[in-house]
Amino acid sequence: MKSRKTLISILVTLVSVAVIAGTVLFARFVQDSLWEKSVTDVLEVTEQGQHALDTYFGKDLDTLDLFASELSLQHPDDEARMAEKLALFGAGNDGTVYVCANLVTGAVYRTDNDSAANLTAEQLVLAETAGERGVMEPFLDERTGSNMIGVYERFAFSDGTPGIVRKARPLNDMEARFSLSFYNGSGFSYVVNTEGDVVMRSQHRNSNRTFSNIYDIVGYEGNDEADVESFRAALEQNARGVALFSYHGDDYVFCYTPLAGTDGWDVVSIIPNDVVMEQANAIINATLLLCLVIIAGLGIVLAVYWRGSRAHRREIERMAFYDDLTGLYSAAKFALEGDERLAELGRGGSGGGVRRHRQLQAHQRRRRL
Repeated sequence: MKSRKTLISILVTLVSVAVIAGTVLFARFVQDSLWEKSVTDVLEVTEQGQHALDTYFGKDLDTLDLFASELSLQHPDDEARMAEKLALFGAGNDGTVYVCANLVTGAVYRTDNDSAANLTAEQLVLAETAGERGVMEPFLDERTGSNMIGVYERFAFSDGTPGIVRKARPLNDMEARFSLSFYNGSGFSYVVNTEGDVVMRSQHRNSNRTFSNIYDIVGYEGNDEADVESFRAALEQNARGVALFSYHGDDYVFCYTPLAGTDGWDVVSIIPNDVVMEQANAIINATLLLCLVIIAGLGIVLAVYWRGSRAHRREIERMAFYDDLTGLYSAAKFALEGDERLAELGRGGSGGGVRRHRQLQAHQRRRRL
């Protein structure tokens, strides 16, 4: 009986250990799987935002290309026709400004100003060194002083005079339209240029405005230099991926994807890792609680078994050694007690007592015969 109880106790212990080990392995698997899924979802949303912004810039470039085509049919001295084309394309009231500049004379024509202005010498140099077309980094508007962002394209007037056109809109409008937020305003997307400077950021009150360059975060003390260089190389190579960096003692997930229509820009979403792991941690805590319940249940079952075994043994002894009618010792109990007493007397050296007891037993047998 005792060996059986020991075996059952060992089995319960082994089952408990197996449950604990299985729970730990399962929790780790769930943690890794949910983290990967959450990060993949963030990366997919980041790519969707990047695609939307790329599409928007692409449409602006297409519109600007049409504008440049119209101007290429005009003579640079025909200011009336120039104003007519500007009025046609700049008829909206969404803050968009079309600009046309003559790169020989420096004359500038705008949709929001009837009178012509002139480019400065510095602006002329910048315009002449610009590429054929592309997306411009944020700049201060020459007339209004507002932060603007837009696209540009070089062209030639009908007489071959070089010119450049620009379509720009307020930066705040673009940020409000295309910036992404995650997990109820816990994480946000940022558009960065080739140097890591932040070009666009969310206007949400929780958005981090303490840094102007993405490497101010990833280059923070505590991050491995090899990881930082790998991240920098990935952005330079227009790769997409995920990285994990710490900043002021907290871990952050970086999901990045290139902005195809620009000159090396990227969309980078930054989310606190503890927010990403919130769902996984909730499942892990529930799993650990279930494990504790299972172990507690096994302990209760074992305790009930031990208690039932003792009660069962006492009942068997009562049935074997006590008379049901009188409640006194049965003959079997007397015989067992007698043998035990004889053994004690034998160990104590009382030979006379032993002989006397044996004589009494022989006498009882003769009487029964």
